[in-house]
Amino acid sequence: MRPLSVSAEWRDYVLEQLSGLRGVTARSMFGGAGLYHGGMIFGLIDNDQLFFKVDDATRPMYQERGAKPWDPAPGYYKPSMGYFEVPADVLEDRDMLVQWAREATLVAQRKGAKRGAARDRMAKPAKAGAGVTPAEILKPFTPGVRKLANALRALVKTAAPGLKETGYPGWKAIGYRDPDAGYICGVFPQKDCVRLIFEHGARLDDPDGLLEGGGRTRQVRYVTIRAPKDIRARPLTALIRRAIRSGG
Repeated sequence: MRPLSVSAEWRDYVLEQLSGLRGVTARSMFGGAGLYHGGMIFGLIDNDQLFFKVDDATRPMYQERGAKPWDPAPGYYKPSMGYFEVPADVLEDRDMLVQWAREATLVAQRKGAKRGAARDRMAKPAKAGAGVTPAEILKPFTPGVRKLANALRALVKTAAPGLKETGYPGWKAIGYRDPDAGYICGVFPQKDCVRLIFEHGARLDDPDGLLEGGGRTRQVRYVTIRAPKDIRARPLTALIRRAIRSGG
């Protein structure tokens, strides 16, 4: 999966266009941004494009206008049918955009209600990523990629035992959070390699020259692991700990 991206100018433009819907906030997400309303995510900003959450009831209104689904990993996974790009004419019309955004917030509420009902039936609370194990995230990949990912997971846990490991099925990734600093990094398997992606890698000191992505995103940086020899324990450990100290 490629790192997401969003420019500050585009994020500000989207928020300005959505100003008629009070309470909308944008939060950093793997280099892009998630749009929230009432504590629920209803949209995504990626590659300076706006996507809204859809379901079977609202998806046709996007498809009728030729809108495309969000595709975070072109040519690898199927595009996500849960988010569709907002058509350009809708984005440019503030009143219409707010109407579509309200529909997206209702979709988020309906999906949240279904998840809540499922949790009630199971008679126990579910946590983010609960039930999705790292093994399940890695299952679609080749044995070589799985081996690299698991070796990288072991290094992250050794470098920072206090980080919480969580499977993110939507991102096909395994993420790590610090109780104080928040999201730190994620193991992102690819077709022929694994990337250790740092949410705020642009602000990290990198004396060993491990970080890539400077020409692609403003915020995210990553380390590409193609072979066991690329897992350089000492500098990677130092990088992970610097990320925690810097607050992500």
